[in-house]
Amino acid sequence: MIIFVIVVHVVVCVGLVLAILLHSGKGAGLSNVFGGGLPSSFSGTSMIEKNLDRITIGLSIAFAVTTFILMIAMPQELTVAPPAQQQTTTSTPSPGGQTTSPAPTQSSPTTSSPQ
Repeated sequence: MIIFVIVVHVVVCVGLVLAILLHSGKGAGLSNVFGGGLPSSFSGTSMIEKNLDRITIGLSIAFAVTTFILMIAMPQELTVAPPAQQQTTTSTPSPGGQTTSPAPTQSSPTTSSPQ
């Protein structure tokens, strides 16, 4: 399921980039190649520009939805850094700036001494 959403997300990303590039800027753009530069009668924008606007809005909504789905659906171990491992023994700094390790514990002898 997550692979499908990732594939859809990539396709939407590429489509969104292409749709934005097809928009005309200040009178010149790639949309002129497809007839977007033709003057319209009354509205000031052509039918191709209106459809390109609708496609761009639809792709941007799809991009937002797939981004949100991926944010929710991704496993936590891929999105959260593992906590730092803590050491079980602590070392204390000495006044000279050198670190000393804790003293070993004394264990009682288990063998009996000869009498």
